Amino acid sequence: MLESIAKSLEMITRKQGDATSFLIYPLLIIVVYEVIMRYLFNAPTTWGFEATTFLYGLHYMFGFSYTDVHKGHVRVDIFTSLASEKSQLILSILTNLVFSCR
Repeated sequence: MLESIAKSLEMITRKQGDATSFLIYPLLIIVVYEVIMRYLFNAPTTWGFEATTFLYGLHYMFGFSYTDVHKGHVRVDIFTSLASEKSQLILSILTNLVFSCR
């Protein structure tokens, strides 16, 4: 039962990661537009900075879960390789909670 739920969540996270990877394009367009308006026309927008901040925040948070599913985060396993599998799992959960709340 729990294994099927975990597989379903992993599949959702993978698809969500694939879909949200395209958030980089509106982010790029807004940044280029803001730079052109600011430096060529001396008329910066009032919304450009906030829009890029929110888009990058979404990209970061969704990318965090996607990278975690693919086990792509950098890990130093000098000490954890000596621990039991259960201890490794608990440490992984704790570090994910700490780093996702920053």
